[in-house]
Amino acid sequence: MVKLPAASAGAVARFEEIARSEPRLEVRRMFGQPSAFLSGHFCLGTFGGELVLRLGPKGADEAGRLPGAHPFSPMAGRSMAGYIALPPAIFEDPTALRPWVERAIRFVGDLPPKERRPGRGRPRSNAR
Repeated sequence: MVKLPAASAGAVARFEEIARSEPRLEVRRMFGQPSAFLSGHFCLGTFGGELVLRLGPKGADEAGRLPGAHPFSPMAGRSMAGYIALPPAIFEDPTALRPWVERAIRFVGDLPPKERRPGRGRPRSNAR
């Protein structure tokens, strides 16, 4: 089993500020981390101390040119195409971060709404 990093308190606080500022986002967890979804699609979230955005291939390539940004890889060697982890300098600067968040919201907002599968969102039972 792969051990995933816990979300840092600072990353969670910054994520919550972003999520509160955009009422269309639905907050829930992905990879055990606070994440925001739009029309059923992942839009942005924390992973350890990082902020991950879904920007699509073109947007992720552009954001990947920022010093310190890198493709999002929840497991070593398994990058998710179109997703980028922003560098702390951007994540910690609301003025620099806002255009990237808006871009993620635009990209995900243009996707067709995702149908919820039956049983999704219910707590899992640990019984076997």
